[in-house]
Amino acid sequence: MADEYQALSPEDTSWVSWKIDAIAVVFGVVMCAGLNFAYNIVFPTEHMRFLFGSGLILSGVGAEYFGCALMNGNVKSFILEFNIWFFVSLLVAVGLAVETPLVAAVWLIHPIYDLLHHPAYMVSAAEKIGAAKVHPKMSWYPMWCAGVDVAQGTWILYHFWPENLSYNLL
Repeated sequence: MADEYQALSPEDTSWVSWKIDAIAVVFGVVMCAGLNFAYNIVFPTEHMRFLFGSGLILSGVGAEYFGCALMNGNVKSFILEFNIWFFVSLLVAVGLAVETPLVAAVWLIHPIYDLLHHPAYMVSAAEKIGAAKVHPKMSWYPMWCAGVDVAQGTWILYHFWPENLSYNLL
C-alpha cells in the first residue's frame, strides 16, 4: 500500500507532538517500575521475575507490530514484522538460557524499532524496509513502548545481571 507512507495530513499532525511523545516515554518508565514492583509481589523468586517480567514479556512485545502489519495488508510489512518477532523471541530464549545481558541488549535496542513505527519519525527508513506505521492517533504508543524498553533493559543490567541467574539449561 503506497498510501501508508504519505505525508501526515493537518488533522494527523495535531495528534503527533514531541510533547506527547515525551510524556509517553515518562509514562512508559513509570509503568515499567510499577510492573517490576508488582512482579516482586506476585513472583516469589528472582528466577521467576526474570523469566516472566523480562523474558516472556519481551517475546510477545513484537506481536502488536505484527498486528499492525496484518491490519495494513502489506506483504512486505508482514514478512518484516514476522521475522523481527521470530528473531527477538529466539534471542530472548538464548539470553534466558545462556547470557542475561543479551536479554537486556534486546530490550535496549528495541526502542530503535519502536521509532520505525512512529508515524512521524524515520519515515524513509521504515518505507525502505517495510515497517508498519501506527495511526497518528496512536503515535504515543511507540514512544510509551520505548520508555518501557529502556527502563526494563536498564533494570536487567542493574538488578539481574549481577545476580548471575542460572537456569542450568545448557
